[in-house]
Amino acid sequence: MRAQTRPGAVEATGAGPQRSAAATVRPPVRDLSPAGVRDFQGTAGNEAVARAVQRLRDPVATVQRTRTADPEIQPIVDAVEEMLGTARSLITTAQGFAFRLRGRESQQKHCDDLGMSLDTAEHMVYGQFRADGPAGRTANPRTTALKALLDEIQQRHIEYVGILRRFGLRPVGADIGPQDTEGLAQLSDTWSRVVGGQGIRTSSTPRPFGEDRTPAPVRGFEDQMLSHHARLLSRQHGRDLVGGLTAGVAGAGTAMVGVVPFHPEQIEFMGGNSAVGAEAAVDTPEGLASAPDTPGRGSTSVVAVPHGLRDSEGAHEGEAVSPAFLVYGHELIHAQHNMHGINIRSIGDEEAATVTGNETSTALHEQRRVPVTTEEMLRDEHGLPRRGGYT
Repeated sequence: MRAQTRPGAVEATGAGPQRSAAATVRPPVRDLSPAGVRDFQGTAGNEAVARAVQRLRDPVATVQRTRTADPEIQPIVDAVEEMLGTARSLITTAQGFAFRLRGRESQQKHCDDLGMSLDTAEHMVYGQFRADGPAGRTANPRTTALKALLDEIQQRHIEYVGILRRFGLRPVGADIGPQDTEGLAQLSDTWSRVVGGQGIRTSSTPRPFGEDRTPAPVRGFEDQMLSHHARLLSRQHGRDLVGGLTAGVAGAGTAMVGVVPFHPEQIEFMGGNSAVGAEAAVDTPEGLASAPDTPGRGSTSVVAVPHGLRDSEGAHEGEAVSPAFLVYGHELIHAQHNMHGINIRSIGDEEAATVTGNETSTALHEQRRVPVTTEEMLRDEHGLPRRGGYT
């Protein structure tokens, strides 16, 4: 489970303050990928990004303008809403009858464009949080407006993966070039395993809680989890993490990781989604290392996730932003440790091992020949502010 960051911890952002758009040269934008927009954002400023997106937007997109209480981020709000307008238009088209008549290649291209619109918008907001540094970790009109954008993007992303699931298409890999056939094949294979419940199996039925011993399935939970997986799969470290778990071999008919929703009454009892977070439980003691040089044989895991956890709700006090997919990714790292018998809960700090890595955990990874994946690595590849507190 994601332990809270220590009070007063210093966050290493790896990014300086946002530059003024008026003080920099504004090169033409040709690359509207997340990396291209972030580079342009850092070089030319938010206003230049907003103008570039407005010039290149889908002409039939419906744009919903929102005035923010912080005029400094109004350009980025406008730019993200332009991209959301494009995404809504693409979603509407994909939900229409004519889309069913298209060839598979045309459907995939359409959904790649949709996925990139959402991915670019999402990562523009992350870039602003990272540039804001410590100020982004406080509740104020600026962070409230940015988190509201993330929640809107998240909802459109859930609709997007529903389309992928319906038509048997793969999600976008934002760092995979169109000519990288090997990378696209890896992405397609891992996605197919996730959708088919191989290695990671999602159930929409909560665990029993209180007097409810036979809970009803939670509608929409499976698409929520597919969205989390798709966002993890959009970058290499996330693909390696999810891919390794889907390739894990458990007993006959058993998934390496079972994913279930928390019971709604348990969430209410614990104080809401933000208080609950997510948790990974090791199924047997064999998932735990008994000494720095003695890994266990490995174990399956169960990961519990709140249904409807919004991107704005994932951060603990003192954190800037922890999108829901990252909260889930943190628990998958615990599950990876359990699978290889290198969870150091009994002999060290498993939370530190999961967030930043530590010497004991690294040695066990090397012994098992498992590449180290940490929460900070996932944050870095998405341009998110680092969590801090474990360095």
